[in-house]
Amino acid sequence: MTEILLRDSHAATARCNAFGPPLADGVIRWRPEDFRVVEKLGFEADGDGEHLLLEVEKTDCNTDWVAKQMAKSLQLQRSAVSYAGMKDRRAITRQFFSIHLPGQPTPEPDQLRGPGFEILGISRHRRKLRRGALAENEFEIRVRELEGDLQGVEQRLEQLRECGCPNFFGPQRFGRDGNNLGLAWRCLVAGQRFGSRERRGLVFSSARAALFDLVLARRVRLGNWNCFIDGDLAMLERSRSIFAADGDDDELRRRLDSLEIHPAGPMPGRETASGDDNERLRLEAEVLQPFDAMVKGLVRSGVDAQRRSLRLVPRGLTWDFDASGLVVKFRLRPGGFATTVLREVVRARVAPG
Repeated sequence: MTEILLRDSHAATARCNAFGPPLADGVIRWRPEDFRVVEKLGFEADGDGEHLLLEVEKTDCNTDWVAKQMAKSLQLQRSAVSYAGMKDRRAITRQFFSIHLPGQPTPEPDQLRGPGFEILGISRHRRKLRRGALAENEFEIRVRELEGDLQGVEQRLEQLRECGCPNFFGPQRFGRDGNNLGLAWRCLVAGQRFGSRERRGLVFSSARAALFDLVLARRVRLGNWNCFIDGDLAMLERSRSIFAADGDDDELRRRLDSLEIHPAGPMPGRETASGDDNERLRLEAEVLQPFDAMVKGLVRSGVDAQRRSLRLVPRGLTWDFDASGLVVKFRLRPGGFATTVLREVVRARVAPG
């Protein structure tokens, strides 16, 4: 029964908007070129080392499949290939991979390319590329068949540029039709074991994301998702460092208003003592109480608690209306979802296919 409550409660967060309902309807991903993503690493390749660092452009294929194809082409185990982030399938994306290849010559790009992807560059590097090891992602998204209040759409985009938006997870985090939430419940609460360690990690990640979204949705409804309440923890926009947002401090408010810091919400798991009773702890405990068995399952599984910003900032947000609809461009820090930005503006249907 609680599994159904989790699914239903999380589905309701999709209708939780900070600035009112979306102002138009449209279609995304009509073609792969309608959704473009470019990873920015924020560092240069070392130029030597046991690893290859590759920049890859892929079209209409998923990240893990590309990793498997490159491992196969070099007769390596899949575990030899790493990447910083999963990228959308129905899109054109430029992203980085690393391949552990000690004591072997650097292959030519044509040795690694495959159907739907090509190698843009290869360098030697001393370290494996780890998840989240990015500076940001650049997005260019076309919304076709746009119908609605176009003047209102422009005003809403200006609002997002100035204020940011709630940092909900995108639907891709929860698997097809949200099925990962059911798997998470059966694994964490019913004790069912399945799949590889990596697969279990993805399912646990879905569970924590859903619980975070529920807390964020409550704060959106209360109107305090973008301001501090008693007991809040603040997160720095760039470093993601955490500190207590104590006191009624003018400097704290200035940094909050300038999008330098944000309130941080819970990604449940093992954590140290919570500290004194406060408004933030009471709110989070109330929202998460119906799912206490899932939180305890995360603790038993050794998953460490973390915090995530409640606010997402689309940097460099620009837009343009043309004959086909709307084109928006912006940059997000790792972990942010482009569809989360769009949902504040348009009800975007995904084209079939």
